[in-house]
Amino acid sequence: MSPERPGVHDIKKMLHPTQETVTALADAGGPVRIMTFAPELPGALVLLEELAARGILGSGGHSDAWDEEARAAFDAGMRRVTHTFNCMSTARKRGALRVAGLLEFALSEPAITCELIADGIHVSPTLMRMLYRAKGVDGICLITDASAGCHMPEGEPFLIAGRQCVVSEGKAVTVEGNTLAGGILTMITAVRNMVSMVGVPLVEAVRMATVNPARALGMGDEIGALKPGARADFLVLKPDLNLIATYIDGAPVYLAPPASS
Repeated sequence: MSPERPGVHDIKKMLHPTQETVTALADAGGPVRIMTFAPELPGALVLLEELAARGILGSGGHSDAWDEEARAAFDAGMRRVTHTFNCMSTARKRGALRVAGLLEFALSEPAITCELIADGIHVSPTLMRMLYRAKGVDGICLITDASAGCHMPEGEPFLIAGRQCVVSEGKAVTVEGNTLAGGILTMITAVRNMVSMVGVPLVEAVRMATVNPARALGMGDEIGALKPGARADFLVLKPDLNLIATYIDGAPVYLAPPASS
């Protein structure tokens, strides 16, 4: 990550990417599907090559990249950006010229999929609508950015990598109150927000939460859609999008309590 766009993360723990550090992370255990990186950092293109060789998706984010640095990463295989608009360079002047940042590059390039924290806090409804107009239904993956603050009550403290944070006024922030500390969003609320705040059809909002992320991770035959051979992971929802049941591998793991009479 770029120290210029750290978000809540500790600048002292940020490293330039190297093949050795990527190998250590990828071999640490568990399937690594995706890694966020700043395209402008020394070693970023080598990082992309190593990630691709391991079947890991490189996603540009926490980045202060200029247009040409974003383009170089795209040419090397970057096809996704992390939590669009957040911790991401945007258009600015270089000398007399105004130059695009990672944000504008991602908006202008049809082959890039944009993540979106659709809570109306990380990204305002107007910007959410702008992203939808620029990328369309197939160019957006809804994410929650949920941190340890998710489902915490108001005023409840928690830690992110040793940093003191709190849930305050419906959002997760550092105790100083000047930096967002991940999200408290759930995916079903993100879908509801795309319908209510942006005005997208429900079927499109569901695609952004299911089919698109599965496709972006190269897992479209396994998850993200109800079709022969795929895992039977699905929700049952009421017309108002409240949850009735959750099924994983065809078995119920959550059933809403019956409504009281």
